[in-house]
Amino acid sequence: MLRGPAVYMLAIPVLGIAGDAVAHVTGRPLRNYGLFQGLIAAFGVLSFGAWAQGPRSINTVLWALWALAVALPVLGLLGGLGESLRHARPRADGGLVASLVALVVLLGGVLVGVVIALDSAGSGTLFDFEPVALSGAQSLFVITAAVIGVVAGSAHWSPQIWGARSKATTVTGASLLLAAGGALVGLVLAVDVFLVANDVDASTALGVLSAVGALLMCVGVLAALSASMGSARVAYERGDTGPSEATGLTLEWQVPWPAVGAERTIALPEEFTSPYPFAATEEASR
Repeated sequence: MLRGPAVYMLAIPVLGIAGDAVAHVTGRPLRNYGLFQGLIAAFGVLSFGAWAQGPRSINTVLWALWALAVALPVLGLLGGLGESLRHARPRADGGLVASLVALVVLLGGVLVGVVIALDSAGSGTLFDFEPVALSGAQSLFVITAAVIGVVAGSAHWSPQIWGARSKATTVTGASLLLAAGGALVGLVLAVDVFLVANDVDASTALGVLSAVGALLMCVGVLAALSASMGSARVAYERGDTGPSEATGLTLEWQVPWPAVGAERTIALPEEFTSPYPFAATEEASR
């Protein structure tokens, strides 16, 4: 699970969270919704890595093409989400910012995977180092993206999870701290591979940078916990158990907080013809 391409499975939810966050803050269904579904499915297929764990499999053209192809769904999602945001007036939202930051960090992991693939394709190595040595950097980028995705999801659905919306500035700060720390440690691991290959000893400086990166990640986690606890505190002080103040386009936003079995805020139709059945209502409220 900690080697490419299987490690990408940890980040599959990040893609869906980002898409839902954009639809929520813009109040409009995603443009080309079917294409988004296809890109997420393609990323899932390209994260299947059982075939790529043996030493023979990584020294092939298929390995290189597979690593290059996994970048396409991530780039496509970033471009599509940017297009959806461009055609609307999104409100400030911590979940949206955190999900987009997670996608950018994930792209960093994909780029490290591309370097590994280019180095290992064909006979010998392109950059004169063992390609597997970069797997740690790739895994750290992807795991960091997954953690930021958890922060994004918690903030995005905070009215339904905690009872009140998380503070956007705290969530944004937490995601940026996590991204900076994870990227710093990942880059240190990657640079160390090149230095070792060229017999350069910079262990002290790299150790200090790794410690700084780890500290930033710890502070980011604490900030994310603070945002969640702040939302729960607001809901507790408010004291009501009615519908949350947030509205959305999909079914989970129609459940009162805290959730009670078989209870909903509105009468739901017997069938739905859209993944965003309340899009018209949300746009009208704007």
